[in-house]
Amino acid sequence: KKSEVATVCYVDICKAATFVSNSEKGNSARIIVASVEKELKEILFNFNKPFKNEEGNIDETLMVDCLVSLFMLNPDKVANSLFNDFVESNNAVFKRVLVKTLLRIAHEGTNLPWNPTISDIYVSHAGNLRKLFQEFKG
Repeated sequence: KKSEVATVCYVDICKAATFVSNSEKGNSARIIVASVEKELKEILFNFNKPFKNEEGNIDETLMVDCLVSLFMLNPDKVANSLFNDFVESNNAVFKRVLVKTLLRIAHEGTNLPWNPTISDIYVSHAGNLRKLFQEFKG
């Protein structure tokens, strides 16, 4: 239970870190994110054991919050690793999380000048997204 609470808190720190520019030195939130990013990914994005909340339900909302935040913090890294992993996954939950993440990025746009936009994904993932939607349709 404590690890679930810690996971939620670290995702909140990830979200907070997106509000501070990359160029700002000594951004403690970004430093914390860098130190826990690997563990967060292992806990939240385990294709064999998706993260569940205390009620025992898969916590897609928390997964989307984390994925959006990680994308905002490092768009190239996330687009070239996690997004690809989600598209290739056989687990429909992760495909749904990816679609919800992209929808949130598109709807929210860029609130801050240093945050990436949905257009940053077009070139690298148009084919993957087409494949994903054909899979859902099919």
